[in-house]
Amino acid sequence: MPSLITLLTAAVEGDRLNCDTIDTKPVDYDWDNDWDTERWDTVVPSFNEATAGECAEWLSDRGSDVPTEEYDATIGEVDYTVTRKGNTITVEPALPGLTAFAWNEDTLSADGAVGIPTEITDAVEAGNDDYLETLRETCNEEAGDDTDGYAPMMSYYYPLPGYHGDEADDQRKLALACLPVALARINVGGDPEVVLVLTGGGMDLTWGIVTAYLLLGYRPPLHFCRPPRMAGWERDVEKRWLLKACRESARIAASWAQCAIDDCDRMLAEMLPEPPDQALLDAMLPPIDRITNGGAP
Repeated sequence: MPSLITLLTAAVEGDRLNCDTIDTKPVDYDWDNDWDTERWDTVVPSFNEATAGECAEWLSDRGSDVPTEEYDATIGEVDYTVTRKGNTITVEPALPGLTAFAWNEDTLSADGAVGIPTEITDAVEAGNDDYLETLRETCNEEAGDDTDGYAPMMSYYYPLPGYHGDEADDQRKLALACLPVALARINVGGDPEVVLVLTGGGMDLTWGIVTAYLLLGYRPPLHFCRPPRMAGWERDVEKRWLLKACRESARIAASWAQCAIDDCDRMLAEMLPEPPDQALLDAMLPPIDRITNGGAP
């Protein structure tokens, strides 16, 4: 997955964000009830489409061991052991002036390093697919064993109107971004729905909620468009894009409000002239009262 800044930049500058969330608000929900008409379930992230770098980063963030794999390479009469951990490649014995280099998954070559013998890069490339499969399986197993990590902690949820995404893959995006939110499935009256929930608490999590909406292809709700001024926010590049997204949601909401004002003004202008106060009062009285007061029957 591209960097978070890259994703946020593309989301804010693009024109494909869903506006249906702009006027949504948190919905109260009792996650502890077990009525037949209201049930919920966690969404387990899928790493089947994750890159090696994403898998290694996610495992490291959780404090889990990142699988390693070793390859043999011979250059002349010297045997080398090539070890891969995520996208970091180490070589023993060390090559002249080089003990490790980064692996580019897109080009299947050394990333930014020059002069690396082809015997070394060929060995890594040959084992690329198997190693990637190992990483994905490891992540899927850990994710499946930790469903509590994606369970809601607060008694409400955030709607995702018209959601038609791949919920397991989208859950992976949220997990890789280390956000305090997750997707959950709810069932109200027999109608299944995917919603956004908080998996943490204790502080204002508005920034994370706004980020999640953008990663899922939605404009942030106006309800969250006044995020807190936390320490260091003015130097955070990510928050610049989040604020731009919030401003655009507010601008759209303001345009909707102005359209409503304009419609009301046009309808008021098309109405008949207002009657004098006494005539209006007489019109509101029942017929018998109009006769008693000397009005026409």
